[in-house]
Amino acid sequence: MWSLITILVVAALAIEVLRQDPDGDVTREKRKARLLYTAIYLMGGTAAFWLIIGIVSISSVGLSGMAHIVPATLTGGLIFLAGRKPFAGGIVLILLGIITSAFYFIAMNGGWDSQLQAILIAGVPPLAAGLILLITVSIPPDQQRADEAAN
Repeated sequence: MWSLITILVVAALAIEVLRQDPDGDVTREKRKARLLYTAIYLMGGTAAFWLIIGIVSISSVGLSGMAHIVPATLTGGLIFLAGRKPFAGGIVLILLGIITSAFYFIAMNGGWDSQLQAILIAGVPPLAAGLILLITVSIPPDQQRADEAAN
């Protein structure tokens, strides 16, 4: 049930982002593009991790392993959002990282080491990618490009 709701929310978010124009100036400057791609690769690695865990779980445990596919789907949708709208993607990723970290801190019963491992695996990558995206959009444009635009 939650898997279907998550997929529908990500699809609705992707449709809304598609209706808007992408933030094009981020990829025009090399330093901004590098930061944007760093955040996208970080979240892509996270999505690949959840996808691999999901496939292994499905093959060994059964359909209950589908629960790991949901974070991969959500992360894929957020990668798409971040590529088109880095500011909005950064905010959403930071909120996701905070909520995920808080959830695993409260939900894990194995002690602080289990909580820390879960937070590092599930909470830190979206937090780091979101911060990278917000840093990307906060960098002022190159002065040469600004001068060309003024002329």
